[in-house]
Amino acid sequence: MHLITKSRTLICRSSLSSSFFADKKQTYTRQEEFKMIFFTSDIHFGQQSLLATGKWKERPFNTLEEMHSEIIKRWNKKVTNGDDVYILGDIGSRGYQNMHVELIAQLKGRKHLIVGNHDDIKDLRVQQQFVEIVQAKSLRVMANKEPYKLLLTHCPYMMWDGQHRGVIMLYGHLHNTLDEKLFQQYLAAYNK
Repeated sequence: MHLITKSRTLICRSSLSSSFFADKKQTYTRQEEFKMIFFTSDIHFGQQSLLATGKWKERPFNTLEEMHSEIIKRWNKKVTNGDDVYILGDIGSRGYQNMHVELIAQLKGRKHLIVGNHDDIKDLRVQQQFVEIVQAKSLRVMANKEPYKLLLTHCPYMMWDGQHRGVIMLYGHLHNTLDEKLFQQYLAAYNK
């Protein structure tokens, strides 16, 4: 997943205010609770070409089972069931039979899917795994007590509404390829 902004780092968090409750017998203190917002993309469950032995060799795994297990383990170590996770496309690997509902169901959190070119969402079982499924999404978040406007998409846009007024585009799809380098060069030249 890529963040397009001018040297800003986003750590998104919304919190419930802490409360202090007291009665004559006992004092209760409720810890401040945090709901985190995570952004990720291009998980590609089931895509063998990403393995160390595959065509693209992007990931250090020898088998899909090993890759799936590690992704789920790392995800669930960070994400709680109260957190929101925006998946910026390509959770699966082309075709409804490759959406791996049984793996998506193991991932904690409230999952929002921004549809990618590898995602097939026709199957009701797939649809039920997500809070929402959209092509793109505008979102407002608070990070470090500052408001941010985001545009979430799978494929990057060359121009987007609000890009010169602080709207930050988060995207996936490009996988550190030549396309990504060219896109970054374009943005650098365009924003001079």
